[in-house]
Amino acid sequence: MPSEQQNQLHQVAIKDLEAAQALIEDDVRRVYFNGFAVTIGAGDGTIALKIGTKHVGVIHASATTLKDLAEKLNITIRDMEEKTGITVKTIDQINEAMTAKAAVKK
Repeated sequence: MPSEQQNQLHQVAIKDLEAAQALIEDDVRRVYFNGFAVTIGAGDGTIALKIGTKHVGVIHASATTLKDLAEKLNITIRDMEEKTGITVKTIDQINEAMTAKAAVKK
């Protein structure tokens, strides 16, 4: 059962989603990516967005904003998983499973 704090964060995430959807209707740059690299310093971080090995964008943000983003993404994905009954695997989990299966075949 989600805590009160998680419920509040989820409500904020929904409001932010509505704002994001409104922005998408305007003329904003859209970037698709299927991989990323993250670095962080004392106060700011960078997310390099990639398709395969090609960089397609860079996001710079404060550590606070990145942490908030991570929490809201986790809440949103957890909510989707609960509603659908489908657990989304991470790239690391998929790579690990593929490596293990390849090792069994040898």
